[in-house]
Amino acid sequence: MDRKDLDNLRFRINEIDEEILRLLHQRIELARKIGELKHSLGLPVFDSVREKEVIKKVLEKNKDLFPQKSIEYIFREIIAACRTSEEKIKVSFLGPPGTFTHIAGIRFFGNHVNFVPHEDIGEIFEDVSKGRAEYGIVPVENSLQGTVTYVLDLFMEYQVKIIGEIYMDIEHSVYSLEDDFSRITVLFSHPQAIAQCRGWIKKNLPDVKIVETVSTAEAAHKTSETPGSAAICTGWAGTIYGLKLLEKGIQDNPVNVTRFFILSREEYPYQEGVKYKTSINMILKDEPGSLFNALSPFALYKVNMTKIESRPLRGKEWEYIFFIDLEGHHREERVERTIEEVKKHTVSLEILGSYPVGMEAKNE
Repeated sequence: MDRKDLDNLRFRINEIDEEILRLLHQRIELARKIGELKHSLGLPVFDSVREKEVIKKVLEKNKDLFPQKSIEYIFREIIAACRTSEEKIKVSFLGPPGTFTHIAGIRFFGNHVNFVPHEDIGEIFEDVSKGRAEYGIVPVENSLQGTVTYVLDLFMEYQVKIIGEIYMDIEHSVYSLEDDFSRITVLFSHPQAIAQCRGWIKKNLPDVKIVETVSTAEAAHKTSETPGSAAICTGWAGTIYGLKLLEKGIQDNPVNVTRFFILSREEYPYQEGVKYKTSINMILKDEPGSLFNALSPFALYKVNMTKIESRPLRGKEWEYIFFIDLEGHHREERVERTIEEVKKHTVSLEILGSYPVGMEAKNE
C-alpha cells in the first residue's frame, strides 16, 4: 500500500462518519416527535425498560464484532442525548461528582441529564417530593454492610415512589499527587470505604494518619490540595481531581455490590412482559400472631419475598415498621390479592413502588 491507498481509506472513513452523523440527526428528530407524543398522552419521558431493550438488541446484533462495552456506552449516550431533545431531566444524587452514587446515576440515565449533587440523602428525597428534580438516586443496600437504614426512615417522611434500581460493583482504588506510597502520611476517605479496605491499609500503610470524609469524592478533593496524602476513591473522582493511580481494587472483599434506588413522584407504569419488584412498608396490629398472619398470604398466593427488614417506629417504644421487597408488580392480580390480604393484619401498609428488576453496572 502507498500514500494514495491511505488517503482513499481515510476518505472512506470520512464518508462513514458523515453517514453516522446523518443517521444521528434522523434519530434525534424521531425522538423529539416521540417526546411530543408522550407529552400529549401524559407518559413519562424516561422509560428504563425501553432503553434497556434498545441496548440489549444492539448488543445481540453486534455479536462481539465491535467491543461490547464500547457499544453499550455509545448507545447509552446516544439514547440519553436523544432523550434530551424530548426534555432534559434533573436528577438529584449524593455528591459531590465522582461518588459511587453519581456513577450509578450516569450508568442508569447517561450523561445528558442535569445532575444535582447533595451532601445529605434527605435533601434528595426533598428535591423529588417537592418537584425540584424529576428523579433522585440513593444508595439503599450494600452486600457487605447491609441496609442504609436512613433511607428506609426517609420513606416515612416523604411522598416519593421507587421507579427503578441498579446494582453496581464497588471497587476502591488509591489515588494521590505523589508517585509512590513512601511519601504518603495522610489517607482520606469515607468511613465505609476505610472499613472495606482495612486489611489493605494495615498491610501497606500501617503508620498513615486516617482522616474520614463525607464521601470518597471529597477525599479525592482534599488529596488534590494536600501534598503527602492519598485518597481511597473511585477512578472517576481521581481523574476529576487530577490525581495519579497508585493501586486499583484494594477492597478486602472482592464481592462488594451496592444497590441504588431511583426515586420519582410518579409510580412506574405497568407493562406486560416486564419482570418487576415491589417494595412496601407496613405497621402491624398489636395482637398475638400478627407477623405470622401478615406474612401468610405471601405463601398462599405464591408471591416470593426477596427481603424483609424491621425498623423502630419513631415516637413509639418497642413498635416496628417492616420493609418488604417482593417479586411482581402491585397491579398484577396475585400480588394485588396478596397485598389486600396483608392489609387486614396491619395498622397501615404503603406501596413504596413497583419497578423493573434492577440492572447490574460493572465497573469499567
